[in-house]
Amino acid sequence: MNNDYADLFKSFDKEKAFDELAAHFYNRNFGTISKADTELLMFKFFMEALIQNNKIKGGNVIDYNACSDYKISQQLGITQQRVRNLKVKKELVYPQADFKWEQSLAALLHDESRMKIEKGVFRISIPDPNLFYAIQDFVEDSGGYVELHLNRKILDIPQEYMLQLAILLESQEEQQQILKYVNRQIKHENHQKKINKVCTIVKNILEQGANATGILSGAAAMLSADNPFSVFLKNIF
Repeated sequence: MNNDYADLFKSFDKEKAFDELAAHFYNRNFGTISKADTELLMFKFFMEALIQNNKIKGGNVIDYNACSDYKISQQLGITQQRVRNLKVKKELVYPQADFKWEQSLAALLHDESRMKIEKGVFRISIPDPNLFYAIQDFVEDSGGYVELHLNRKILDIPQEYMLQLAILLESQEEQQQILKYVNRQIKHENHQKKINKVCTIVKNILEQGANATGILSGAAAMLSADNPFSVFLKNIF
């Protein structure tokens, strides 16, 4: 990260940022905005410029190595913990419109320094707290679980729920094709409970005691080529 903030904001729309800041002062409200809210707004401008300058070519995923908590803390002169707290609060108050956590996760899976697989579990170093919480929410909402560590950047996800995520990124038509395939396999094994929802497909396969490994492997093989997890999961399963 460049230490010169002028370079950081070189291509940033500073006029728009000033208008947003001025709205809190020059509309018969001078001095009403709190110090904490002013700092959050200034942090928002900083993060927008940082993200704009560090997107990986051809997408909305940022280069997390260039935007680490440490580098930000060094430039702003605050602790890494405060950086993480500001990131979370900024996303709650000023959410990033083009943030696609699925794409960010897929990019991390191809970084061998951030990920390893042990006994069917993905152990991933998640550099951004908002990305961490988005992944955790998805897995838990799908009936799965994540293993938390004292190091709040480490996330463990069973590989089945990584496949669940990949399936949900497919088109409605492709999701239904995978669902039909799974139900055919379950019926073939004389399991009577039909799976009706793609969002619980993994949970139901595991609960029925079916040949989970074989069925999940077949489902992974049906992922479309443009799915961000396709190649990676097909190799894993």
